[in-house]
This record gives sequence, C-alpha cells and structure tokens, in this order.
Amino acid sequence: MLVSSLVFAALSLLQGVHGAAVAAEPEPEILTIDLGEKIASMNMTAFEESIALEYGESENTLEKRAEVVTCYNVGTKIDRKYAIMAINDFCNVVMGKYYSNNQEFAIRYTFGNEVPQSFLTSLKPINNCGGFTVDHNCGRLLRLPVDQCNTGGENGKQGGYMTDPCGTWRSDPGRWQSDCPWCRNQFYRDLSRPCSVLPPIAAETCYATAMINARQACIDNGQCCLGSGLGPEHNNCNTGPNDY
Repeated sequence: MLVSSLVFAALSLLQGVHGAAVAAEPEPEILTIDLGEKIASMNMTAFEESIALEYGESENTLEKRAEVVTCYNVGTKIDRKYAIMAINDFCNVVMGKYYSNNQEFAIRYTFGNEVPQSFLTSLKPINNCGGFTVDHNCGRLLRLPVDQCNTGGENGKQGGYMTDPCGTWRSDPGRWQSDCPWCRNQFYRDLSRPCSVLPPIAAETCYATAMINARQACIDNGQCCLGSGLGPEHNNCNTGPNDY
C-alpha cells in the first residue's frame, strides 16, 4: 500500500503546472564570491572617500552607444559602498575577456555575516552584435544603475540594469539568506522523493516535473523573486534574490 501510494504521488508529479509534463530549464551558473575578509582588512572610510560618483572612462573603451538605464525602485536596498566594491571586483574578473552573443556571465557577491544583503552583477551581449571584449568601460556601465537610480539623497541602492544596442549590464541587490535556489531546492527535495520508485524512463520525467513544480511552489508560497525587481526572464526560482 505504501509503494502504491508513492507511485500515485510520483505519477501526479508528471502533470506540469498547466497539466502536461514540461522539460526542465537548464539552471544558470552563477559564481558566488564573499568579500567579508577583504572588508575586514581594508580602511572602509578611505574606500568610501575614494568612490566618488564620477567615474572616468578609459581611453580604450567599448564603443559608445545609446544607453538606457532601467531602475528597479523596488526590493532590497544596499549601501552604495558595497555595490561599488562588488562592481570593482566583477570588472577585475571579466576584464579583457570576450563574451559572445547571449553568453551571460554573473557573480553574486556577499559581504560577510554582518551584511544581510548580496549583490548580483552580470553582463550579456545581445542583438547579434558579435559579442564584445570587456574593457575599462565595465565599471562605468555597471555603476549607471546604481548612481542614476534612488537619487533622492538616500544611500540605499536598489539597482537596475543598463541596456545599449549590444549588451545588458545588471547591478542587482538581494538578500543572501533566502536566495531563490535555496527555496527551490527545499521544495524539490520533498517533491522528488516519490520519483525514485518509478522505472528509470518515468523517473526522469518525474524529476523534471518536480523541478518545475518546485519553482511554482516557491512562487505560490511567496518565497521567490516576485518582489526583487528582476526582469521577467529572471522572475522565477532559477536565480535572483528573494525580497519577501
């Protein structure tokens, strides 16, 4: 009777969110870097004084294009100094590297246990421009959604993204304690347990559907990214911070 119940529960997972099995989406890979030790060893007062709003471009910059900044204006706020620290490190990582069209690269930064926010930075070449090699314009582009948003005198920054005809650059604060992958994985562990009693072919579909239903469970329970200010393509349990 127990096995029969498990099989029935597993088969019920084969119904997708709209009633049909759907292949699971590939999980994006996001590096995570903690800057806590760096913060502990540096003179933060001197650092704050050094990060003026102005950011000079290098003579060797990405070709100047029309730039549109979209501000989130919702979700987690982070102290500007941590945003700039993350942006500086991100640009050091990607400097001189070539990224092809639609090849997204992202790093989520944390700042030690005393700072409850995280900060996600990403870049993505778009529109079949042939990709680009990152140069010293990187910092300026990622600072735009920080310094052109939340300009009412407050220090808390909610970020946004900058888009030009060939790329999207995102600066996005979040809460590291409750990232969406954690929420999704919690639900997935429960939903996928009955799949193990099925034949291998059926189990594969069962696991894929469990992942989909886990994402939906995050959303239904208010544990996902609906308040994060992320764009629609990120507004799910795959990635991004939790602002509930």
